[in-house]
Amino acid sequence: MLNPAQLADVEDRWRPLDGQDAVTVKTWLDDAWNTLTIESPGIEDRIENDVVPEPVVVAVLAEAVIRKAKNADGKRQQSITIDDATRSWTLNDFAASGELKFTDSELLRLSGKPGKTRVKAFSVMPS
Repeated sequence: MLNPAQLADVEDRWRPLDGQDAVTVKTWLDDAWNTLTIESPGIEDRIENDVVPEPVVVAVLAEAVIRKAKNADGKRQQSITIDDATRSWTLNDFAASGELKFTDSELLRLSGKPGKTRVKAFSVMPS
């Protein structure tokens, strides 16, 4: 199965891309798809059998690429100064890694299984 996400899916969710940015993002989309097929075994079958809707897969792939694109260098802290105003922020560990990866909630969504289920650690019998 070919990658269901295209450059336009990233652009629709983020911003227009051209030139080398477009080539890089397209490459990352392909990398994300290849990674997803490993991290979520059977994803192609789940898409083809409508267990997981293709638009959900496209959204997850696009969001992973956008996270990487926003912090491709893996910066932990950033600061912008314009005139006499400075804005600084610290990224969380997940975003700061600069890696192309999926969150646990994204992988759960793509598993085709319903959300988290409650597990009883123990039960108490009334006397």
